[in-house]
Order: sequence, then structure tokens, then C-alpha cells
Amino acid sequence: MKKILLLCLLLVILLSACSKADSSHGGDQTQMNTRSVLTAVNHYTLEPDELGAISDDELRLYKDLIDAVLTGSESAPADSSAEHNELLLGLLRESPYYFFVDTIEPRDGNFYITYNYTAEERAAMLSQMDARLLEIANHDADESDNELDVILKVYHAVTTLEYDYDREKDEVDPNELFFYPGDEVYRTLTTGKGLCYSFAYIFRLALLQHGIDCFTVHGTTGEDSTPHMWDIFCYDDTYFYCDPTWDRCRDAYSRLNEFGKTEDERAADSVIVEDFDAYHFSDYGPVRCTDDRFSIFRGINRFSPAGEHSFLVENYKGEQKLFYTDTMKIK
Repeated sequence: MKKILLLCLLLVILLSACSKADSSHGGDQTQMNTRSVLTAVNHYTLEPDELGAISDDELRLYKDLIDAVLTGSESAPADSSAEHNELLLGLLRESPYYFFVDTIEPRDGNFYITYNYTAEERAAMLSQMDARLLEIANHDADESDNELDVILKVYHAVTTLEYDYDREKDEVDPNELFFYPGDEVYRTLTTGKGLCYSFAYIFRLALLQHGIDCFTVHGTTGEDSTPHMWDIFCYDDTYFYCDPTWDRCRDAYSRLNEFGKTEDERAADSVIVEDFDAYHFSDYGPVRCTDDRFSIFRGINRFSPAGEHSFLVENYKGEQKLFYTDTMKIK
């Protein structure tokens, strides 16, 4: 009997110690699952609704198609259905590697492909893209990072890229680029400069590398209905808007004012959001941004990783505090 009581006492002590460790910053812990530091790029990432809408056979053919493009193969297996082949070609056009392709034609059970650039040039460009994307996806990474650590660190990396004002003056037509990235991801990864769709694509691509659901969305802003593109990310099984373009500043520091916004907050910014369902597969289910837990970030003018599940945040008055991702509190 004494042994049983002793064991029970030890168990209580251990549970108490664990509880204290879990509440080191005070409050309840949130999303403490850790993420691994990435060592290679997954070239097959798709938006979550696309991944859920295609069959296993279509996914296999898509991967074969991506492999062919990245290795410079002259052909890849196609589907017997013309409709399915059109779907595969649409998914390929949304890939950041499609700009390697000059022509592609489904014929006789295969896709036949010709290419832009030489094989050596494509290999060098792919190597540059992979290396830079890994830098962004692993920005200030730590093996103990939780899901929110990862999202915020990737956001910090993307929002410290430079806005390409010279390219904006060239009056680039964004309509096509809002659906297909072309060479915009390559251009921004290798030059460090981009426009709104570049930042949105790269943020999505980097989060998908970690298995975190993320979508690009677009609409218009202001009285002149300027086309604009940003993201919806999923955290804690909940959806939030973020705008990497609006959270980067001319002085190349990051803000959090647009991070984790709700639909109502976006509407208050004079943003007209295009219908999400019109541009995404309905199989994924409804995507609504109504959770206001990140409202604590409104007015955060600067932020940066500070280690141990914390980020240094500064408001417009210059007051600095720490935000803890494990408690969702600013202290």
C-alpha cells in the first residue's frame, strides 16, 4: 500500500512539473507541435483544394509531368481522357516551373514538351530557386518551432523582400499573373524584388513546403479598383487573411498590421475580395476568415524573430514588447 501511495505521489509531482514547464510564459499553450527544418524542396506542391480534388492517378501523372519539366524530358505520360489532360495542364501552368516550357501538347498517350533556355541554364535556374526558397522556408528556423513560429518566420522573410517599384512603373498587366505565376517566382527569388503576386505566390509556396494550407486570393483595392493579390493561411484549423505586400515597408522591415485579418477587417481596408469559391475547388469546403484572435497585431509597425517561441514587436509609438506564440500573448 505504501508503494502504491509513493508511486501516486511521484506521478503527481511529475505532472505538476510538466504543467509548470508548459506554462513558462503564462496562459494556455497553443499549437505546440514542432516542425522539422527543411532540407529539400517539394516541387509537387499544389493548393490544398486542388490536391483534394484530383485522384491518385492524376496526382501521379502530375508528378511525372513536373519531373519531366525539371529534367528536360521530351515527353511524359498523359491520361486517356482529354478533360483530365486539360486539368493536368492547368495545374502545370500554376507551377512556378512552367516558365521552363515553350510548348506542350498531349498526343498519343503522352505529353510532348519543348523548352525555353538550354538544359544547363534550366538546371542553374532551378538550383537558384530551390536554394532561395529553402532560405525563406527555413528563415531563422529552430527544431522546436511550433506551427505559428513557422508561419510568422516565413512571413518575416517574405515581407523583407524588396518591392520592385521600377517594374511597377512598367505597367505590368497583372490579370494573367493572378492565375499563373510565369517566371515571377524565379524573378523575385533570384533578385529579391517583386510585386504583390510575387510575394503572395512565394508565401504560399513556402508554407506548403511545411504542409501548412495556404491559398492565394485576389481582388481590388481603393477607389480606382487597383488589382491586388494576397493570401489566406490556415492556422489551428482556422483561416486568416494576410497581406505580405502591405506589411512590407520602404525601409525593408516587416509589420504585422495586415497579418491574420478577418473578412470584416479586409472590407474596412477598402478591399473588394473576389469570390473564393469561383476560383477554387469546392471539394475543399468553405473557407471563411472570421476569427479575430490576431487583432492584437493591429498597429504593430515592426516585428522580428526573438527566439524561444517569441517575436519582438514594436507599435507606432516605438514601444517594444515580446509576442509569445505558445500563449498568444504580448508582454
